[in-house]
Amino acid sequence: MKKLTSVYILLLAFCLCGCQSNTVNTDTQFVLDTVAKLTADCSSETLTSAFELCRDYEKLLSRTKKESAVYKLNNSNGFIETDAETLKIIERSIYFSKLSDGKFDITILPVSSLWDFNNQIVPPKDEIAEALKNIDYEAIEIVGEEINLNGKKIDLGSIAKGYIADKTKDFLLKNGATEGIVNLGGNVVVFGKEYKIGIQ
Repeated sequence: MKKLTSVYILLLAFCLCGCQSNTVNTDTQFVLDTVAKLTADCSSETLTSAFELCRDYEKLLSRTKKESAVYKLNNSNGFIETDAETLKIIERSIYFSKLSDGKFDITILPVSSLWDFNNQIVPPKDEIAEALKNIDYEAIEIVGEEINLNGKKIDLGSIAKGYIADKTKDFLLKNGATEGIVNLGGNVVVFGKEYKIGIQ
């Protein structure tokens, strides 16, 4: 009888451990103008909330959404106040511009907007050359929480997705996930264990 009781207790312990462990869930949605995939050992509700976080950042950093901080900056004259996160990303962008001697430059919008990827249209070289005259990260002025683009137009697409991927990872960790993959259209962050990642 004691042996049977011990077996039942052992089985119960295994069941309890199984109930406490999180199931790995995956969700794929279209966000940030790309197909994004989140995988983590958390609830499906947490993944849904993580995608909502991505959409909140999209509303903040998109160059096309009229309510975004970036859109307002691109359509401003002189100094205007912006939020702390947008300011932080722009300051970090300027740092990388200096580090790369201008090879990285968020004032690239006059050039990047010439491409039409949906219709596979590549702009002619003369248009690119003309647009390049309007690229200069050094024109950006920052005083406190105010920014003056001095007529330049910014596109944070080269840095925003990586920033959002990091924030999404942090969100998943704070909500109980211990391992996972954040894939925002090729901007990949992994955590919790080793993964093999390839470039196609």
